[in-house]
Amino acid sequence: MTDIAAPVIEFVMPDLSKNLEITPETPETPESPNKPATRSSKKRETLTAELLNNEITKMRSIITTAKNRLISKSIRRKKDLESKGKKAEDEKKKEQLKRQAERLGEEIEQMKTIDRDTIAKFALLNTKSLEELKITGETPVNTRLLYKLATHEVVVKTVESYRQKYLDFNKSAAFFLQRLGLQYSHLKKEKEKEEEKKEKEEEKMEEEEDEEEKEDEAGSEEFDEDDVEMVDSDDEAEKEAAEKRRELLLGLIGVKEDKNRPNLKPRKRKIEEEPEPVNPKTAKKSAVKEEMQKVLEEQLKSVKSKKPAGKKPEPRKIAKKVEEPEEIIEDEEPVTTMIKKIDLSAGGKIAKKSKVLAKEEEPKDEKEESEDDDDDETPFFLPKNGVSKIADKPKEKEEKEKVEKNRGASKKKNPTATGEMHPSWAASQQKKREMQSAKPCGKKITFDD
Repeated sequence: MTDIAAPVIEFVMPDLSKNLEITPETPETPESPNKPATRSSKKRETLTAELLNNEITKMRSIITTAKNRLISKSIRRKKDLESKGKKAEDEKKKEQLKRQAERLGEEIEQMKTIDRDTIAKFALLNTKSLEELKITGETPVNTRLLYKLATHEVVVKTVESYRQKYLDFNKSAAFFLQRLGLQYSHLKKEKEKEEEKKEKEEEKMEEEEDEEEKEDEAGSEEFDEDDVEMVDSDDEAEKEAAEKRRELLLGLIGVKEDKNRPNLKPRKRKIEEEPEPVNPKTAKKSAVKEEMQKVLEEQLKSVKSKKPAGKKPEPRKIAKKVEEPEEIIEDEEPVTTMIKKIDLSAGGKIAKKSKVLAKEEEPKDEKEESEDDDDDETPFFLPKNGVSKIADKPKEKEEKEKVEKNRGASKKKNPTATGEMHPSWAASQQKKREMQSAKPCGKKITFDD
């Protein structure tokens, strides 16, 4: 059994290279780092005042996030500076770190009263970085905050997105920002004038009250008592009633009044109105807003503005009136005209028909008329069936009737015209005829003058 060789089994795989398409391998080209970014397919819009106002309102939430991040950053930095100042041995360095920490503390307190709209407007116009704006030790707190918030990462990203979205954003935004709020500027001026008038009136009132006090003090130098109450009533009736009451009270007590003693003139006391409590936060906020607006106005003056090109108004399309073809009313009978050409050069003549005048009726004699009237046979009241013979119609009328009959051939035949009548209708007609024939016929009588 050991001498028998083991069988060798070979597996042959099918050749599948024929079915597969040979594709040449292309080497992958590495992307160049300096390749320009592909532009977005979206079309850039033209900026308007309404769109700009909407974008400014959207930026309020972005500025609040930038403010919160800046506050947290400045607090951390202040703590680091304070810790370094304690460890520092050199006095000059200690003072320097202390001043920096104090400045950061001022910024943190002032950041709570910022105006978000002015910062948003400044950020839309600004194209400089924080280093280019050059903050020094002499720059006020409000301008420092304005620069720092306008150049924050979050705010800069949003402004760049707006610049990519709209055409000529820098120039058109400056143009609209210079004109925003102009329609309500007169209201602010009127309010300021009213406040000035009120202040002047209050000053006049104070001066008049001071003069009255001086006059009262000069009259009552001997008896200058502060405990005397102020008398408001000047009516004589009230004074008399008060004197009578006083006399009665003194009589009950048994005290006599010294009439030689002069009457005391009561001193008028000044009633001072308490001033309305002014909220320090609102006052501080208004002051910060005014300072930031001054910086914004300077920035607007420096930037060149340009009015955006608006859309040209499309000409109105006037709808042309379609002339409808007039409905031609076809006559029932087509009119046919006969035209005859005559060559006058050959000596022809146009024959003119002479107008045929209607025959004049011969006047009847009066005798004949009187004879007709005197006939006994002629009835006075002629019934409908009285006339037996109908006068002969002229030929023209007969022709017209024939034409009318031909026209109405297609129409339904009238039963009355053909003579086919309902038996009830025929009976009623016959009854009417009998009634008319039964009426008495009178004789015509003529009277001779």
